[in-house]
Amino acid sequence: MQDTNVIKVLQFPLANSKGGMARYELNNWKWIDKTRFHFDFVSFSDHIDFDEEILATGAKIFYMKNYAEINPKGFEEELKKILKNGYDIVHLHTNMWGSLLAEKVVMDAGINKIIIHSHSTSIFGKKNIQDIQKLHDYNKKLITDKIATDFWACSQEAAEWLYGDKISKEKIKIMPNAIESFRFKYDEKTRKEYRESLCIDDKFVLGCVANFIYQKNHDFLVDLMQEMGPDTVLLLVGSGPLKERVMKKVDELGLTEKIIFLGYRNDSDKLYQCMDVVLLPSIAEAFPYVTVEAQVSGVQCLVSDNVTTQVDFTSNICHEELIKDKWIEKILELKKKVFTEKRISWDHACKEKGLDYESAIQLLEKEYSR
Repeated sequence: MQDTNVIKVLQFPLANSKGGMARYELNNWKWIDKTRFHFDFVSFSDHIDFDEEILATGAKIFYMKNYAEINPKGFEEELKKILKNGYDIVHLHTNMWGSLLAEKVVMDAGINKIIIHSHSTSIFGKKNIQDIQKLHDYNKKLITDKIATDFWACSQEAAEWLYGDKISKEKIKIMPNAIESFRFKYDEKTRKEYRESLCIDDKFVLGCVANFIYQKNHDFLVDLMQEMGPDTVLLLVGSGPLKERVMKKVDELGLTEKIIFLGYRNDSDKLYQCMDVVLLPSIAEAFPYVTVEAQVSGVQCLVSDNVTTQVDFTSNICHEELIKDKWIEKILELKKKVFTEKRISWDHACKEKGLDYESAIQLLEKEYSR
């Protein structure tokens, strides 16, 4: 029987992924004090590949079939049934305003604390993007501070995207994405081992850790590599729907010797060690984990000016507009820096910025307890 003093939190929704919003939810469940808090999850996926990991911790996963925008009646019935499990908090994670029905159902259920949490800065990669944008804009005009008790965002840009001027800035709480900084500390031995295993020990190594989706802009990286010399290689870490198309482009351009596809990896903390510069030419970003992880490892970072400066906590990160010539110039500049400056870890700076898991989970527990 569950302790009645434990605060029950429903996380809504959980995707069948370990990136983005899902990563935030799963990390918090991993780190939070389970003697004080209990999580359950709602998912619209057919299944969760890693469900056993979640269920083993005592959490539940509820699968919903109906979307609010498509079958509002079915959506309402399903969500009401889930809420009967008795929750103190419902934490609503979102990238956009598709509907306001979830907020209404949760409010009508008498939940004490309702958190809306923005994790994005735009709509992208959708076939019917104009219709979705219109829906988002329409619902955004309808929101008031009465639809929830708390309004969170992973960055100022994400707050502006979801709330605009409808929610006062004083009521918005910025809850940045955090990492286990100790995992990403620079290690010379790991660098040497990984570079040798990948046969790149004599190369200038660029890297990108990102899913192959529209907003990550892998085409820009491929175009850059056409201009790079034979001593430079690019490691692409990740999977996703656009991977095959990018691989085909690399093959057609004859860049297979210069661009290495590593697929999905669970050792990105080690891979950062063997990189000299991490690239992130994103078209849109809210608060990318990769920039925090890479900075801790001491690697130089070149990111687009679409990435929030709230991720910055070292002098190793540079934001640049997406103009190919400027990026080439900057990469060559960073190449000189890599070979002349000693590389060190920046985990201490990450902690001071509040981007380490210990400070992040303390803040979350404090906010959940209010």
